[in-house]
Amino acid sequence: MPISRRFLLLAFSFGFLAIVAPEIQGQSGVFDRTGIVPGRGAYSSLPEESVDLFTGNLTLSYRDIFLPGANGLNIEVWRVYNSKVLYDRPSTQQNPTVQAYPKSMVGIGWTMHLGMVHNAYSSTPVIEFPDGRCEKAFPAIPGYLWGSNYRITRDFLKYYCKQGEDPKLYFQNGVVWTFGNIATLPLAGGSETVYMVTRIEDPLGNFIDIEYDVYDAHRSISKITDGMGREVRFVKSYQGNDPAKLAEIRIRNSDDTQDVICSYSVGSFSNGFYKLESFTPPKLEEEEAALLPPTTFVYNDGSDFNYELTGVTTSYGGVLEYSYENHSFHFNTIELISKVVSQKRITFNTGEQSKAWNYTYPTYQGESTGQTSVVGPEYGVSSTHYGYESVSANRWRIGLQIACATSDGSSSAATVWTNYQISTTGWTVLGISMGVAKGPLVSSVTESRTGNSTLKTEYSYERFMLYGLPTKLSFFINGSTSAKSARQLTYFHEDHPLFRSKYMMTYVSNEKDMTWAGYPLKETAISYFEEDGKWGALKKVQRKNGSEYFTWDYTYDTVGSDYQTITVDGPGGERYLRDNISLRSGRKSFRP
Repeated sequence: MPISRRFLLLAFSFGFLAIVAPEIQGQSGVFDRTGIVPGRGAYSSLPEESVDLFTGNLTLSYRDIFLPGANGLNIEVWRVYNSKVLYDRPSTQQNPTVQAYPKSMVGIGWTMHLGMVHNAYSSTPVIEFPDGRCEKAFPAIPGYLWGSNYRITRDFLKYYCKQGEDPKLYFQNGVVWTFGNIATLPLAGGSETVYMVTRIEDPLGNFIDIEYDVYDAHRSISKITDGMGREVRFVKSYQGNDPAKLAEIRIRNSDDTQDVICSYSVGSFSNGFYKLESFTPPKLEEEEAALLPPTTFVYNDGSDFNYELTGVTTSYGGVLEYSYENHSFHFNTIELISKVVSQKRITFNTGEQSKAWNYTYPTYQGESTGQTSVVGPEYGVSSTHYGYESVSANRWRIGLQIACATSDGSSSAATVWTNYQISTTGWTVLGISMGVAKGPLVSSVTESRTGNSTLKTEYSYERFMLYGLPTKLSFFINGSTSAKSARQLTYFHEDHPLFRSKYMMTYVSNEKDMTWAGYPLKETAISYFEEDGKWGALKKVQRKNGSEYFTWDYTYDTVGSDYQTITVDGPGGERYLRDNISLRSGRKSFRP
């Protein structure tokens, strides 16, 4: 089965917004980045929360809609908040500039979309993901053999941008995003034309279509439909020529008798910028009120460019509070003023004393590394990152986490990074060369936990470094220089070029575990279907025990348009059936 990018970044938090293009709109792309950036290191005490320990950006991610889909292609609608609503500003600049979309349909700092691309047909387009992370794509080096209409990101995604055709983004598991909707997004200082995602499709042919309101000058999202015919509908309110405000999201209930409704209240700051005031959890259309009260949100008052979220009161009565401060980061000789999270407080029950977490950040002035500290009610955390470096060839690693540790000594991790040059095009930040574009890759991770041995994992990229895919993992115990064991990986696309043509790169065809001396411990061989409607589906799994293979063969039969039966013929003539797998709901029933 395919491996994910999380497999390569296992020591870090990862794999859904400020509507801007880095550099083009003024964003440094260093300390004012939004979204969850792999390799940065993040700290959280809540599942929906992430604080970037390099930038001090707060990200809150709420999945308002989830409909399970075939092959894991689920309909998911995320409502995401990023606290970096302002660009970094040089200390010589008096007032900051707003980088977030000030009239997002869910309020400034909040976004709800399924992906977009800025400067879609340029040599360096910028892809924005649903969590607000922006990644620039670069012309690929000739070794990729892709031609002039393709670009590559630093996390090895493939982007297609031939003039006259809809741009496409190819993920390494074969999923493809198509950007077919042109939208004009009003910004604080003007507007920008972007291309929005209109289709998400997997190799098996499952798809999700996204429609936008043709009567809305800003082309806001109106409906999501998947290949099973299920719909997610967006109900919005309008005032004059202003952009829409989200009022409701509606889906049908399980027996298709009535709507399930999520409700939103979006107000405005005194200057007209939008703000999300409350979210009401789902209720049935025929119910007078939701079972739970709304979650409410409080912000700074908007004066002096202070728009940040300061409080959340959940439907269960818990209270989150956030404080911010202007912090000086140094990038080469440039002093940048950046708004960072300085404190978080949580009150779990009414009347209780709140718990507090305090954040301190380095300045990176004259230093190529710096350490962020978090002091919490029970223990603290420290995280060390690369800053600006004097050698331009090393600047690709700015922001990457080098080490992290808890203050009580119970756990720690250290990471060594390597890279692969993906382009000959240079990467520039604030007029300073960062060298040519390179994709960061984990070289080794050393982890230590109280009561456990110290484990070091080394990653080798012997054949497919250009795709960021490891071919061997070596495991070392307690500082030994000799590996205790190793794992070799072979990918299906190596002998099946059609998989490579579909950019289905992460499907593993052979996984072999060995001792330090190379003696095989266990081995698994996997093959996949290569035909329409089944691309990437399991075909055969073989597990080796000694000199003998145990084999499982898979066949797939569609029953009408709603159900599918999977037959697995196992070793010794055993047969397993997974029948009546609903292609409409994702639910399964099983029988021997």
